[in-house]
Amino acid sequence: MHCVICRILAENQNEATHNPPLSAAAANNTADSDELHPPVQPDQVQNPPGTSEVLNDPDISDSAASDSAPHPRVCTLQQFKAWQKSHEWLDCYQSGAVYCSACKHCAADSAFVSGCGQEVKSAKVLLKKVYKHEQSLQHKDCVDKLELSKCRNIENAAHTAQSVFEQQNKQKIEVTSRVFRTVYECAKSCLSFSELSRLSSLQELNGLEMGNILTSHQSAANIAEHVAHDMRQELVSHVIQSGSKFSLMVDESTNVSQQQSMIVYIRAEFDRVACNYFLDCIPVAQTNAESLFESLMSCLHALGFTDEILKTQMIGFCSDGASNMTGKFKGLATLLKQTVGQHLQIFHCMAHRLELAIHSTVKEINPIGHFRILLDSLYAFYSRSPKNQRELEQHANDVAVELLKVGRVFDVRWVFSSFRAVRALWRDHPALCNHLQAAAADSSRSGPERAKCKGLLSKLTSWQFLTELAMVKDALRLLQELSLYLQRERASAVDALFRVEALTKTFLAYKSQSGQTLQKFLSGFNETKTFKGTPVPEPTEKQMSDFDTLCKRFYQSLADNVSSRFSEAGLLAMAKVLCPSVWPDDETDKMLYGDKELASLAKLLGLNVPAALADFREHKINTKRVGKTLRELKQTVELFPVASAECERGFSAMNLQHTSTRNSLLINTISSLLMIQINGPPLAFWPVTRYVLSWLKKGRHAATDKRTGKPSLAVEPSHSSRLFL
Repeated sequence: MHCVICRILAENQNEATHNPPLSAAAANNTADSDELHPPVQPDQVQNPPGTSEVLNDPDISDSAASDSAPHPRVCTLQQFKAWQKSHEWLDCYQSGAVYCSACKHCAADSAFVSGCGQEVKSAKVLLKKVYKHEQSLQHKDCVDKLELSKCRNIENAAHTAQSVFEQQNKQKIEVTSRVFRTVYECAKSCLSFSELSRLSSLQELNGLEMGNILTSHQSAANIAEHVAHDMRQELVSHVIQSGSKFSLMVDESTNVSQQQSMIVYIRAEFDRVACNYFLDCIPVAQTNAESLFESLMSCLHALGFTDEILKTQMIGFCSDGASNMTGKFKGLATLLKQTVGQHLQIFHCMAHRLELAIHSTVKEINPIGHFRILLDSLYAFYSRSPKNQRELEQHANDVAVELLKVGRVFDVRWVFSSFRAVRALWRDHPALCNHLQAAAADSSRSGPERAKCKGLLSKLTSWQFLTELAMVKDALRLLQELSLYLQRERASAVDALFRVEALTKTFLAYKSQSGQTLQKFLSGFNETKTFKGTPVPEPTEKQMSDFDTLCKRFYQSLADNVSSRFSEAGLLAMAKVLCPSVWPDDETDKMLYGDKELASLAKLLGLNVPAALADFREHKINTKRVGKTLRELKQTVELFPVASAECERGFSAMNLQHTSTRNSLLINTISSLLMIQINGPPLAFWPVTRYVLSWLKKGRHAATDKRTGKPSLAVEPSHSSRLFL
């Protein structure tokens, strides 16, 4: 400390030596100033943070020699430069007054803009002023504005540089873009990578330049992988940077190469709309819960979803309900809940649960099982014999019936497949009866075959079978409508349970009142005793009584099985109160309806409960009025996945890509193809230039680069095809 003071005194003494002596008046003024402002003793000054290090810096020279650069008179140039290292905004006028360049740039009203420090008598006092200015709110605001301005300048410079690069490489980018579009269309249309060479030759014949390279199947695979990687990174960046909640949908299967894989979808928000996106297809060594969990977490971590992000943003998980997925103790969902947190909501796919309810009814009601066996026999009779199919088409043309394919019912497919099979049988009934009647009388057929046709004809024309067919058609129509809704991307947890309850009530109503198809058949039969021109024998009293009992048992079983499969007491029951269709009609009851469930839901999602309740009550008065908290709650609830049908569609898309002729594709390559096929926009809207630029920035070859290596073999026409040249 004393050394610093000595240096300052020595510097002042040198200045006094070079300057002329003061006059008497000036000396008196100086004495008066000293009386008003007595000198500060070294032990009376408290250093601000960092002052001691700057003043005692051993790199600072003790020389007091002046320099041409401006600096305050109370310190040396080297000391001032040391201050500027820790305060980049600090500068000095020629007069020796220090100022703040950040505040000056923002034209702030501050003493550090016009300059200060000329009146101070020590370096410590000046440094304290600098530190005090640095802590001021005005200075911090100016620094933030300056940093923002620099960022904008950098963005503008980068945009300008990119524009210059695009202009200089316009031809290269255009030709490479044509190759990228071709590969993109191959992935969207499930074409082989080897098609790139053929399609490139086709475009060259049409007069387009396709470049010298990037036409091999390996180039197509590299381009598809590059595009898929950028799309996946853009998806992950959107989810992470937006900070919005998301859910995962997972399923596992085996491909044509007998490789086990797990497909992962993410349900996230985009423009305030819940959307499902394909995320990845992961190879798995085993299908037990531990192996699936390790593979899934490794995939999420590699994509950038850290444990902290999963704990704060992941809110839902949905699967098909297999034991390795939703096992109570060691299922994948249980392991995820232990890692992510207890707030994670686990969903058993509602579309799969609906299928399980239907199959339970088929097992309970024996006549429905017999109905299924009859339709399976009819399906086998026509699907295994091209002759029978051809004859059936002829009879359909004779009776002017648009023939639909007869399929199986109540198998492993969705319920819509069963409804389509029943609808086809209902429409093709006249053609089927005519063909079976002709086949039963055909002497060219064997005796067992004619007997089988006669037995099928007897079943198809019986009153009991036709009423069962009409009853099943009415039930399947309702079931397939709910199933199709649950499989949609816009299926919501808000009204899913309400739709299930409406279906159950409809089934109970059908016990006492006939459905649309059954009522139409009974009214037509009572008038004509026929069905679409085919005579139907009159039923006995016992048959009518048995059918009435069957109808009640069938619909009661459906209602019971659906209710048991959807006996929700958790999130779906709480979210149901957001659906206006379930609100009471009485205004007084409506004001308090659902408050308890909504409060629990808001608490579960970490929202302000009083604000959510206030918005909910206003919303019940006027449904068009949706408060901020209630809107956020609704948007979050929409992100919960009620079904994993997207994963099933993902495997269907995989089967289109990974065929028996392309069974050597790796799962990582399949994942890249699915990313483009499922998530990619139509080719006309795809921003190809963005992906071409990122490809070139990585140092990859453009299509116009010079070809290296051995030239490709020229395509020559075969000897036989020369006939048409």
